[in-house]
Amino acid sequence: MKRSRHLTTGLILLALALAAPIVAYIQPNVAGADEARIVLSGSMEPTLEPGDVVFIQHATIDDVEIGDIITFRSHVGHETPYTHRVIDITHDERGTVLTTQGDANAHPDPMYVNDDMLIGTLHFTIPKLGFLINGAQSQLTPLILVVLSILTVGYEVNRLFAHPPQTEEASTGTGASFQVVNQR
Repeated sequence: MKRSRHLTTGLILLALALAAPIVAYIQPNVAGADEARIVLSGSMEPTLEPGDVVFIQHATIDDVEIGDIITFRSHVGHETPYTHRVIDITHDERGTVLTTQGDANAHPDPMYVNDDMLIGTLHFTIPKLGFLINGAQSQLTPLILVVLSILTVGYEVNRLFAHPPQTEEASTGTGASFQVVNQR
């Protein structure tokens, strides 16, 4: 009985530990961020690796400093964002623009980042969480969940029939009687 309770508690804690980062990815505001994105390339290695999840805090170009890691679109309206380090800030007739470069890249990015392209600054990362999230979106996930559900139900049915509850009659000193169920 005690071993089963410890196993159940351990499984619940494991499920919570696995669920918390996924909830943070789905609802980044619960983790104090505005957006969450999965790193797809190795351009920022070793700082960020493919499969890491970056949590982004929205920012304006005036909030950014040299050395910050930012997420931006390569041009306004382009959907695929980049996450690179700011290596220079220039103020000219166009306003303030940022020069960026991936840590693993030999040269700066070919475009300047302006305020319209900036999504935000890196708030924090969770390494490799993206692999778990992408895996959860695979076609095998429903099958795995069905198999786990069947195994769980089978385990509980087996446990119930292997150790059925025992009952015994008991009575109070006043003449009332009742059944006591001892569950294993």
